[in-house]
Amino acid sequence: MTRLENVTVGSIVTGIEGSRHSVSIVAVKWHGTNAMTVTYKNAGGTVREQV
Repeated sequence: MTRLENVTVGSIVTGIEGSRHSVSIVAVKWHGTNAMTVTYKNAGGTVREQV
């Protein structure tokens, strides 16, 4: 498991859209010190957000 501090623009992350799918982080917006909104692009090119 990674720390939130390591999720940065350009990172490749698995687990956001299932354990077998990697996504590319497009943007991050912190909400305090324990939560963030992550904007990412999946393998199909669709851009999505997740808190």
